[in-house]
Amino acid sequence: MNEINSEATEMRDVFALFGKAYYLSECVHRCLLNIFALGGGPTKTRPEVLERVRVASGDTLGQLVGRAKPLAPERLHPDLDDVVTLRNFLAHPFWHDRMHLTGSTEGRQRLVEELVQMTAFFDRVGQDLDSIFRADVAPLGMGADRARSPAKSHT
Repeated sequence: MNEINSEATEMRDVFALFGKAYYLSECVHRCLLNIFALGGGPTKTRPEVLERVRVASGDTLGQLVGRAKPLAPERLHPDLDDVVTLRNFLAHPFWHDRMHLTGSTEGRQRLVEELVQMTAFFDRVGQDLDSIFRADVAPLGMGADRARSPAKSHT
């Protein structure tokens, strides 16, 4: 009975971490949308910002990264490329490629370790993008209490 409970607990952890990693990738997506919508600063009019949100809301993550990358520091460009690769891996072949690992404790532990790394990566990139977003809205008089970006730390 304890073996079954242990397996169920391990699987719960795998699924919880998968959900957290995917959620944080979506937070990064939202930060990129916000950064793109402001266009690098508060010089856009409200209609311009709303139009940029409308246009970018239909983008895939890869398309949005392409739009937002020029507004992000070059040091983040490799991370943004990795965000697309990792998020697409989670969204598409992850379970197909990793399902066989769920059959053993060692395999489930490997999944946990991999998902913990992905979660930390998405959280770090989200925090970096959040700093850019906050800098963009600061001239508008929006401090930390008003500028709520979705990349608030979730670790």
